[in-house]
Amino acid sequence: MDQDAPAVEVENPHGVLCVTIRRFTGGPEDDARLGEWARNGASHFSYERIVVDLRGNFGGSDAYMLEWIRTVRAGSHVRMVRGRGAAGLVELDRADRGTR
Repeated sequence: MDQDAPAVEVENPHGVLCVTIRRFTGGPEDDARLGEWARNGASHFSYERIVVDLRGNFGGSDAYMLEWIRTVRAGSHVRMVRGRGAAGLVELDRADRGTR
């Protein structure tokens, strides 16, 4: 894993939000980037599909992940699915799925 790469990166190829989280701990720059990502959860959860890639993540505080998930609006359901290699898929089941 590239230790010089950002702690978290967000991309949206083909309308699927792809979040790569390399670590949940680090220096001030990592903390700032993880905090910004977590606070932007409301805009992230407007996507119908979100892929969270945790491959190679060596851990840290899960507080950022929990803050990110808490930004989901009431009436939503989030389910974490573990895949091979610790890659995760966040499934969002919303009553307002048709509105984006």
